Amino acid sequence: MVVLAVLLPVVFGALLLLGLPRALGVLGAGLSFLLNLYLFLTHPGGVAHAFQAPLLPGAGVYWAFGLDGLSALFFLTIALTVFLGALVARVEGRFLGLALLMEGLLLGLFAARDLLVFYVFFEAALIPALLMLYLYGGEGRTRALYTFVLFTLVGSLPMLAAVLGARLLSGSPTFLLEDLLAHPLQEEAAFWVFLGFALAFAIKTPPPRLASPLPPGKPPFGPRRRPRHPLQGGGLRLLPLRHPLGP
Repeated sequence: MVVLAVLLPVVFGALLLLGLPRALGVLGAGLSFLLNLYLFLTHPGGVAHAFQAPLLPGAGVYWAFGLDGLSALFFLTIALTVFLGALVARVEGRFLGLALLMEGLLLGLFAARDLLVFYVFFEAALIPALLMLYLYGGEGRTRALYTFVLFTLVGSLPMLAAVLGARLLSGSPTFLLEDLLAHPLQEEAAFWVFLGFALAFAIKTPPPRLASPLPPGKPPFGPRRRPRHPLQGGGLRLLPLRHPLGP
């Protein structure tokens, strides 16, 4: 069920990017919201709707997803936001397709139960934002795009090091959260892993006054409105890592 919730907006987003009518995207956003509302209302507590399949078993990487209570709340919030935006925003189908694609990647991020898969979704969720900026940014979008890419690349390296270190330094056989919990890091190793995550999120989530603002957009952003800096939402992505990787 969780995998369906992740794939549903991705499929509809891809169809819109291929040129299908915008109304199909509104339908996809509505179906995604109804599915996530069902998952939230029927959540039994703990980690529900768990799914696991080998991705790179030799490297200890698995397609592992599941919903705890907080993840279910984020699922519902993201799906509701995109659905309401699809209903009221006067945007073309391609823009809505990118929004649906971002929704699916964010859902995968909050449901991931494998640390390396979490990292992949974390980075992939920024790709639709880059495309939105490139396709719909206004004057000065080239500078903003370079700034966006620079922040993304610099922030990605310490996080990747922390992800790899969490497994290698703990002796865990896989990147699964359950295995990482069963193999806690020693105090010094935990400090360096925590520092890697903290540095990555500090770079990807700069304070509003320090973040390089995006340029005023052309439609659908409007001539006088600035889209929110996409990196300022990165802090919420730390919440799925609610396990003792740090000191």
